[in-house]
Amino acid sequence: MKELTLFSRFLTLKPEQIEQLKSLHVTVSKTLTPEVNAIFSDQFFIEQNVQQLPKLQYLQVATSGTDLIDLNHPNLIGVTVSGSRGIFNASMAEYVLGQLIRFYRHFGFYQTTQAAQQWRPSRHGEELTDKNVAVIGLGQIGQAVAKTLSFMGCQVDAFNRRKKESFYVKNVYPLSDLQEKIGGYDIVVLCLALTPQTKGLLTSSILQALSSQAVLINIARAEILDETALIELLQNKKIRHAILDTFQQEPLAKDHPFWTLDNVTVTPHISFTSPKNLERMFDALVTNLTLFQQGERLINQVATGESI
Repeated sequence: MKELTLFSRFLTLKPEQIEQLKSLHVTVSKTLTPEVNAIFSDQFFIEQNVQQLPKLQYLQVATSGTDLIDLNHPNLIGVTVSGSRGIFNASMAEYVLGQLIRFYRHFGFYQTTQAAQQWRPSRHGEELTDKNVAVIGLGQIGQAVAKTLSFMGCQVDAFNRRKKESFYVKNVYPLSDLQEKIGGYDIVVLCLALTPQTKGLLTSSILQALSSQAVLINIARAEILDETALIELLQNKKIRHAILDTFQQEPLAKDHPFWTLDNVTVTPHISFTSPKNLERMFDALVTNLTLFQQGERLINQVATGESI
């Protein structure tokens, strides 16, 4: 087995976890030094510090994608790299469900009336049952969203780069059909990974094809869509609502229109968060380190020079 010195920025390792890693010939370093040859961290930190890792052999990214990392960097050539797809499925699917229930059942309104000590019952709450949903991107997160919403009685279709079957999806269409079909959905959920092929996928013309009653949810990267065109649609009330968790510039500027539009819900890039993520991350780290020491292909492994 290879002797690895691991720096983990994203996980605060417990003593028993450190001992478990020692059984895999992995020593944990509390600081990032040139001797570190294995790292588990978010891609922002990796991109900023890759220059300091001349001996790197193993890299596990604590996020679903690697779009911010230069996988052609000299210090990453020949490095075994993997991501963390699957870690965030439950939390992101629950985020989508929770936000939709809050919107359709007017829970935000009742929070306001409670603060004002007003008794104002509304009879206009809507069910999710029979809502037509388009899930754009049928990876693990997209499938979790489709499963969750189908259990609520929604009619779920998906748009994906490749044909993929799912028990919870009625129809799977190619991304090239978005312009033609996107207007037929009450709810549109963006779950795509950001790649050169998906950047800017939802153009102004596709966004304009949305139904006036559409609720758009973005838990993917903001670069997937034309943010300027979306602002214009919302300002002109051309779609019903947007629930946005990611933005092209974060933190969102204080003078950004999204803050004050009454048909926008803003959250600060937290759809993936859950205390259970740390447990799942450690389990994934141990699994992949075991595979690495056995010379096997890692789960969610990606070759340098491409994105996962």
